[in-house]
Amino acid sequence: MRRLPLILLIALLGTTAASAQTTRYDVRGTVVDSAGVGIRGATVVALTKPDSVISKFDVSAADGSFTLRRVPAGEYVLQVTFVGFQTIRRDLTVAGVVDVGAITLNEEVSELGELVVSSDHIPFVVKKDTLEFNANAFAVRPNAVVEDLLKQLPGVEVGDDGSIKAQGETVTKILVDGKDFFGNDPTIATKNLPAAAVDKVQVFDKKSDMAEFTGVRDGEEVKTINLQLKPGARVGHFGNVTAGFGGADAESEVGRYDVQGTVNRFSSSTQFSLIANINNVNRQGFSFGDFIGFMGGGGGSGFAGGRGGAGMPQIGTNINDGFSETLAIGLNSSHDWGRKAFIRGSYFLNSIDNNQDRTSLQQQMLGSNLSSRVDGITAQNSGNLAHRLNLNGRYAFADGHDVTLRGGFSISQSDLTNTGSRTTLAATGMTQNTSQTFYATDGNQSSGDAQLTWRKRLNEKGRAVVGEVRFDLNDSDTDADLSTRTGLYQPGDVVTYEEIVQEQRNLGNTLTQSQRLSLTEPLGGGRLLEANVERRSVNEDQDRSVSDLVGGVPVPNDLLSSGLDRTYTYYRAGARYRRNAEVISYGLGVQLQRSQLDGRLLDAPTEISNGYTNLLPSADLNWEFGQGRSLNLRYNTSTREPSMNELQPFADNSDPLNVYVGNPELTPEFRHTVGAHFMLFDQFTMTNLFTFLNFSYTTDKITRSRTVDDQLRQSVTSINAGNDYSLNGNIDYGMLLRPIGARLNLSNQVMYSRGVEFINDEENRTNILRNTVEMRLENRDKELFDVRGGTRLSFNNVNYSLNERLNQKYVNPTVFGEGTVYLGEWMFSSSLNYRMYDKDVFGSSRNVALLEATISRNLMAQRAEIQLTGRDLLNQNTGINFSNNSNSISEDRVVSLGRYVMLKFVYRLSGIGSRGGRSEAIEVRHMG
Repeated sequence: MRRLPLILLIALLGTTAASAQTTRYDVRGTVVDSAGVGIRGATVVALTKPDSVISKFDVSAADGSFTLRRVPAGEYVLQVTFVGFQTIRRDLTVAGVVDVGAITLNEEVSELGELVVSSDHIPFVVKKDTLEFNANAFAVRPNAVVEDLLKQLPGVEVGDDGSIKAQGETVTKILVDGKDFFGNDPTIATKNLPAAAVDKVQVFDKKSDMAEFTGVRDGEEVKTINLQLKPGARVGHFGNVTAGFGGADAESEVGRYDVQGTVNRFSSSTQFSLIANINNVNRQGFSFGDFIGFMGGGGGSGFAGGRGGAGMPQIGTNINDGFSETLAIGLNSSHDWGRKAFIRGSYFLNSIDNNQDRTSLQQQMLGSNLSSRVDGITAQNSGNLAHRLNLNGRYAFADGHDVTLRGGFSISQSDLTNTGSRTTLAATGMTQNTSQTFYATDGNQSSGDAQLTWRKRLNEKGRAVVGEVRFDLNDSDTDADLSTRTGLYQPGDVVTYEEIVQEQRNLGNTLTQSQRLSLTEPLGGGRLLEANVERRSVNEDQDRSVSDLVGGVPVPNDLLSSGLDRTYTYYRAGARYRRNAEVISYGLGVQLQRSQLDGRLLDAPTEISNGYTNLLPSADLNWEFGQGRSLNLRYNTSTREPSMNELQPFADNSDPLNVYVGNPELTPEFRHTVGAHFMLFDQFTMTNLFTFLNFSYTTDKITRSRTVDDQLRQSVTSINAGNDYSLNGNIDYGMLLRPIGARLNLSNQVMYSRGVEFINDEENRTNILRNTVEMRLENRDKELFDVRGGTRLSFNNVNYSLNERLNQKYVNPTVFGEGTVYLGEWMFSSSLNYRMYDKDVFGSSRNVALLEATISRNLMAQRAEIQLTGRDLLNQNTGINFSNNSNSISEDRVVSLGRYVMLKFVYRLSGIGSRGGRSEAIEVRHMG
């Protein structure tokens, strides 16, 4: 194995040397029209045989002449294109200086828009505010799903939980051929649709129904990916059925199984999809937002950096960790009645059972001369059953006059049992406190939302009026049993214990309503003026009842029981001006917002009443300064109101080590956000550069104030304190390495934040800098083998102004690689992901190497496949998470699914998904 890198290096040097010795010659000629007049600006390209890669290119001069300089000797296809003329292709042999003479172009019947070169090797095209990837240019393994394809796209990140980020923003919607697919859960499409069915992947900011109609941005864009299917998938059926069974993994005696199926039946007017899976290999074909919502978004005790009380231990919400059993069934359907109407609907059921054994280490900064180390162990069992229904329909009364209804409804039942213990040590190593906690919950949640949009054009010039009504209802009911035993250590080895045994019940209800009206007036020359008014109200009711168990008898605890009614209402009136043009488009807007916050504490005379007036400006600019080059700038302002928990002035000491007290005097935050996106792609050199930079500045920031006593017990409340800001950005650069037939991608992602917190009335400013550098290299010709690999370095720097001795700098490197070899109907593949963790943080090295291997063979003319797969062959899989916040650095480790071997059988319902040869054709098309 040690000789392998040397062999690869020798091969690389040999290839480079051979390439350097290749003789090169110039190719000359002239491009003329049918009258023999030279054509200026024609594109002349030499394409290599047989893979149609662009070797050299030139643009013809005023007299039509061109020169392709230093073309390596060999066989080529000479291709000449110009807008409005037919494309010419002819064979070209370069063995010396070549003069091809005059090349005559004949006129096309019609002339369309911009010229775009397209082939399997042209990976993406920048079209105004849309970045379009050619799926054929990014090879994935047979039977790969869309998620595997997205992981190969520059500027797109896929998290371990399936969440997607594109150009630095979270993708919240996936469309299939422009149509909704299972509502607002983007992972259902990415985890279930086959990558082989996708022709193009389009990334863009989807505007609201109102903005799409008026042409004026309203700040409600959501990052969206549209999956354009191949022609063979748009009409007909495709899908697959997979059944896999294996032996027990190394950590348990349970046999492994993985059964899934997808059926898609599409036509020009109708889409129908059925998906189902059942497995115990930690694979989820959907997001688990309902699961996390029930857990409070991953909140928990002050130990976890969450609410700071609530009697909850640290809850693990990443169900990719530990051991999970999953059942999911979903139906999605849509139908179009021409241009007059359409309807889309989906139903989804999912069930998850998850077990986790977790160990936690945490370093806390508790003052200028005070710090602690917290060691924790938890065992958690959880389950969730959820139903989700989505509906989206539109009816057009006439051209420019329609109504759209969007709605959804979901219900879920969840339960959780968490048993844990933790020990807090002072900086001297002396134990300060201990706790043992048992926490069990059983709850139900339901939610529903609806949005009705009416749109009408009032005249031929484009004057339009749009009205919109929305509502959102959430209801939750949770019962919990809590038992804690806390030990407080005094000098002289004196220990006192406090015990709590409680029954808790939490009831919550939130109703959100909004009404909005917009009038748009065209001013000519691509200019638009919009006036709008909006009213929005949020009504929240929360009731928390706590009873202490004394001798097994519940006794109401009025000090911990609380309730609050809260109403937040705002009125907005504003105007937006927009100028749309081919090269530069921009918009300016301003809104006047008057908001009112009213709250009433149940069974108490305290009332909260505050009013605020804010001016909310916005601006955006989009500059298309060349083919494949664009710059987008945005500026927005917004407010964030205090939450229910932040406002309640009750002490919640159900976790005696972390007591939380609300603050009814809180005021809303005001946030400024600036974003910049730059995209460049040169289809001739196959070079791309994608960058983004987002900056956020918040005034009147709602932050935490902590009081820490000698036993390191904490009392936490929320306050408005000063300002903070954050910045995140990314640079993604890709280029071809033609001498070795490879593609290189380099990326650098930066995140910086500055936060403020108070500890014992002393201000602490935390500066967190995270810089992730990644390099990926892969071969381009995927016909016989597909090899890719790289490294990722995550640099972390955490600084505390209050206690500089606790500042931390650490690096977490990752090395990854995968390779597949195709030998006729056989395929051999393997992958390695080696994650290294800096031992300077918690004093020991905890590296993890995940090695997988698969042998498969195609059967039945590639309609079927049999696979033998080994997962985690080195038996090192562990869920590890390093995190840092304003006052702590943490490491969590979860025992997870280990080594196992599985035999799978795959049957494809159509030819889509079978591995075939790459197309050698290249075409030039005109795109409007």
